[in-house]
Amino acid sequence: MKKNEHYLFLGIYICYAALGLILLYYHEPWRDEAQAWLIARDLSLPQLFRQMAYEGTPALWHLMIMPFAKLGFPYKSMHLIHYLIALLIVYLWLYKSPFPLMIKILYGFSYLILFDYCVVARNYNISLLLLFMIAHIYPKREEYPFYFVFLVALLANTNVHSFGISVALTFLFYRDILKWDISSGRNRVLFFLPAIGILAAVCQLISPSDNIHSGLFQYHAFSAPFYALINGFTSTLMWPLVFKILVFVLLLSVVYYFLRLLRKDEDADIVFILSFSYAWLFYIFIFKHFGFFRHHVFLLNVFVFCLWIHINKKTTIHQRLLPVLIPLALCLLISVIHAGIIFKKEINLPFSGSLAVANYIKQNGLEKRTIVAYRAPHASSVLPYFKTLKFWYPDIRKFGTFVTWNSEYGRNQELKLEDILQRVKKAGLKDGIFLFNRKISISRCKQYNLTLLFKIENAFGYGDENFYLYKTPN
Repeated sequence: MKKNEHYLFLGIYICYAALGLILLYYHEPWRDEAQAWLIARDLSLPQLFRQMAYEGTPALWHLMIMPFAKLGFPYKSMHLIHYLIALLIVYLWLYKSPFPLMIKILYGFSYLILFDYCVVARNYNISLLLLFMIAHIYPKREEYPFYFVFLVALLANTNVHSFGISVALTFLFYRDILKWDISSGRNRVLFFLPAIGILAAVCQLISPSDNIHSGLFQYHAFSAPFYALINGFTSTLMWPLVFKILVFVLLLSVVYYFLRLLRKDEDADIVFILSFSYAWLFYIFIFKHFGFFRHHVFLLNVFVFCLWIHINKKTTIHQRLLPVLIPLALCLLISVIHAGIIFKKEINLPFSGSLAVANYIKQNGLEKRTIVAYRAPHASSVLPYFKTLKFWYPDIRKFGTFVTWNSEYGRNQELKLEDILQRVKKAGLKDGIFLFNRKISISRCKQYNLTLLFKIENAFGYGDENFYLYKTPN
């Protein structure tokens, strides 16, 4: 690397790190972030693994944050861990990937890399870190096989979206290792390591019968590939339908062209990785969980991963890749613009109303009183700011912190106010403090003698973590 290039990358890296820190400072975590922290904090290790069957994800992220949650570290420590992972991702991307400078800058400052995979603390950026590490070592995987299979096994245990990519890489590794002398002790260990990783993930993902997400074909959304491809590559869907169709056709053409290029170069391994991974992701989006930006971007990340490996094999970027790189750059440019819009919102508006509610509860001594909270998933985002506070959830008719996605919860997702008050009365709860994520009309407040104590209505995150705190006469 030339000296001037090193200083340029260092400047880009420092800029990314500074922007990430600013976003981290202003970010108010939402319920999905709280769920992982509360599970890691409140459950024992055996209980945590049993809980994963309801979460629909392996426990790697929960295990990473569990020591900090158990030892009483502040909630923000989880986000610092997530931020450090993002810094490692961007370091590998800038210094180790073979892409042109413009692609490196656009991808590094895209919506997902700068916001969701930097600030919103989930398990998805671990997947990207592992993918980049695997891409970097891929040409030398026979020289460092233990390192390679260890990364692939970890990848299977990050989340269900990465599981399919890990299976594809494991299949190719087994094809290669069968050519080696399996009688040696070293190769026998290598033979079992990927299988152990896959098996560990499968054991955690097997759903109990009362899981509301159980079943191989939970629902169907056949339009999912259309939206997921646009969403994944551009991180936005705020366009007229005609423009969406044009972008979709462009992206399909790019993927098809890349696959044809791989076949011409007789690069069957990458064809298999890309095809298998996309089939797995489309299965999830169509039949299991439609998802959002952080899920759909796996389509982009797998594409970039395969492109990285292909370029490394060729040792240089050849002219035939321009029809891939130019549309990719245009999509990433759109994503960067989206990142700028979100940056402004994050600074000026709360992402979630959870922190504001927690501060009000603390300032007014309400943590010593029983708080009835509905709906449970949304209200749980408030609880990481307290060490011992639990809400009473009408959804499940008991005290709790995190949510278990079982049939009991599933039957009570649309409770009316009358149902909630009746359940509170039956449980013998007297304090009369209620936390809702939806506003109660003035007429209903008068009818049930509810007085509004506090409200926050400008949270921009996912539109459902504005909060309203009410009380009734004791």
